[in-house]
Amino acid sequence: MLLNDIINLTIKEKKTNSLSWCNTLLSILRENHYWPALQIKKINKSDELLLLHNTYRRKDIESFKELYDECRSVILDFSDTHDKIILSKSNSIPERISDKEYLKKIEKIDYGEIIYDCTTIYVYFHKNIWYFGTTTVPNIDYSKFTHPIKKYGMMFDEILIEIFKEKKENIRNNLTDLLNKENIYEFGILHYENTHYFDYSNLYGKNYKKLILIKIKEKYSNKLINNDNLDKKLDLIIPEKINNILIESYLNNNNIYGLLINDTYKVSNKNIIFHEETDHGNPNPWRNMLWIYLQNRNDFHIDDYIKNYLNNLEYPLDNNGNVLDPTYIIHTVISNIKDILFNLYISTTTYFSQYNRFKMSKDIDKKLAPILQYHLAQLRYNQITIFKDKKVILTNKEVFYYICNCNTLKNIINLIHFFANNNGFDIPSKASICFTVLNNLLVN
Repeated sequence: MLLNDIINLTIKEKKTNSLSWCNTLLSILRENHYWPALQIKKINKSDELLLLHNTYRRKDIESFKELYDECRSVILDFSDTHDKIILSKSNSIPERISDKEYLKKIEKIDYGEIIYDCTTIYVYFHKNIWYFGTTTVPNIDYSKFTHPIKKYGMMFDEILIEIFKEKKENIRNNLTDLLNKENIYEFGILHYENTHYFDYSNLYGKNYKKLILIKIKEKYSNKLINNDNLDKKLDLIIPEKINNILIESYLNNNNIYGLLINDTYKVSNKNIIFHEETDHGNPNPWRNMLWIYLQNRNDFHIDDYIKNYLNNLEYPLDNNGNVLDPTYIIHTVISNIKDILFNLYISTTTYFSQYNRFKMSKDIDKKLAPILQYHLAQLRYNQITIFKDKKVILTNKEVFYYICNCNTLKNIINLIHFFANNNGFDIPSKASICFTVLNNLLVN
């Protein structure tokens, strides 16, 4: 099933039931086990204007990878308009490789473009409203990540104030007055308080605030067009195109974050890639340490994260004033979640390996909290898909794989919050303390 199939099925189902567009689309994604790898959000509380997006790199989407790549970020309109897809950023995520790896396979036909360590936002006009959203959040005024408080909307406005040399409440009007309402504009926020893995202070000054014009597309057709001479009207950064002859010299330039080669490879030096692979980039270090644990790497652990990025970490204490080690806290919590889910799974599920089918104990399952029902349903689906070659019911090992590889960080944080606030799962007292402590530390 591909994106157009999903859209057509949503339209068909909407005609035969009383569900909203959002709930109809959601039910189709759930029925086909595409959700939560693919997620939906209403735009401006509209039931007709929806954002459909994937959840970046995952290991549980091989059975629908083409659809997953199509839905990197899609804006859908289910009103009376003929065209349903307003914007579709539909391409597979570029392979992340080092400059040394790429130079071993470089070819004469290769082409490149400078890429920036920035946050992408989309600006588009629809039914008398200008919208400003990110790849996964419909409204930049409610989206943040690297900064603990400041939303992307505020950073965007600060950049516009810098560009227009004017401070006013509706500064975005200065920008939209210059834009074509028939186009989708893809900008990049380059802000000194939005530094992920590359600091541009050496290039643009200490408190830099810059706007990158990444792409312009036609609405509905998604056809790439030129920049409308927008760079001549505004002080914008336009990503430089690089031909094959210059690629190697640019990769040796320490003043760039990296290059996008052939829209296939995202190339940077090994230090930047190492930073990306070992630091989630959240202002809450405990979320980053939990993320590191879930990577389950052999060569980099929570202690390594602390050594590299957290020299002044304040360690938590238990009820008796004893210091709690971060690795101990997180490992204890995840191990107990694994054991609880495993025990619930084997008590509610019978697996018939000869038919690759399962039978669920509805009497037990329906008494469980929805969050547990969801994870058990996902485990059952994994049993007959990812682990279909196993001749026995899932073990602790597969449940641990599921926790680490088939969930977003948000899903795991929600599980931790649930077990920290609900009794009845025979969690040992020391582990219970870990749940409480970690739950409190994970709150932004």
